[in-house]
Amino acid sequence: MRTLYFTLLFCITSIGWGQATFTSKLTEYLTVPASAASPHKWIDREIILEDDRILIKTYRTEGDTDIEIWDKIDPEVNFSRSENNLIRTFYTYLIFDNVRLESIFRFVGNAEGMIFLIERELLLPEGSKDESLITRYHVD
Repeated sequence: MRTLYFTLLFCITSIGWGQATFTSKLTEYLTVPASAASPHKWIDREIILEDDRILIKTYRTEGDTDIEIWDKIDPEVNFSRSENNLIRTFYTYLIFDNVRLESIFRFVGNAEGMIFLIERELLLPEGSKDESLITRYHVD
């Protein structure tokens, strides 16, 4: 019975999470670069999950909008479970100044499928002595 419940929940959440827009006003930096003044920022963002990419739109108070386009490396999705949360993981990349940056996005939701946290871990090249940069977007 438990297996049937998890399979049904998996199917429903995979349909519901196929394409979605999430809003975030609070961004938390778990590993902060030396130049950052604060580990938290109150800034309006939209995180848009599409079939082949993840878009992050940042709305600045000056009136301009920054858009990051993270293309998915692998269309397959990894689902995992941590305590009572479901985690959907995507491997992505972004080309910035002719350099390929890779990251892992984790969409964390509760048992009902409601996303409450999106985490992006920027992966550093192998052999790097720095910590990977982790940013969390708290979903409204």
